[in-house]
Amino acid sequence: MTDLLGTNTVYARPTTASITGVAEDAASAARLALAPTPAHHSVALTLAAPAAPGTPALLLDGLGRVVRSEVLPVGSTGHTLDLNGLRAGLYWVRVGADVRQLVVSE
Repeated sequence: MTDLLGTNTVYARPTTASITGVAEDAASAARLALAPTPAHHSVALTLAAPAAPGTPALLLDGLGRVVRSEVLPVGSTGHTLDLNGLRAGLYWVRVGADVRQLVVSE
C-alpha cells in the first residue's frame, strides 16, 4: 500500500507466535495442572481425566526438543516428572494435546 507521501507501507494484524510451535490455552489449563512452578527437582502433574493407555507425558525444551518422555500409568490422574539434571529455564509439559509452561529453577 502506498501512503500520501509515496512510501510503501505494509500493515499487518498483530499475532501471537510460539518459537517452539507449542502454545497454552485456557481449556488445556483446565485439563492439566503443574505444581510447583517454578520447580526444581520434580513437578507434579494433575490430570482432569484418567490417562488413557499409552498416554505420553513429554517435557520439551525452549526449542521444542523432547528432553524427557514417560508413558503415564493407565487410569492415573496424577504423575511426578523427575527434573534432576535439567538446566534452569523455560520448558513445556505436553500430555496428549494439553500443554503447560514450566519454569525450572536451580
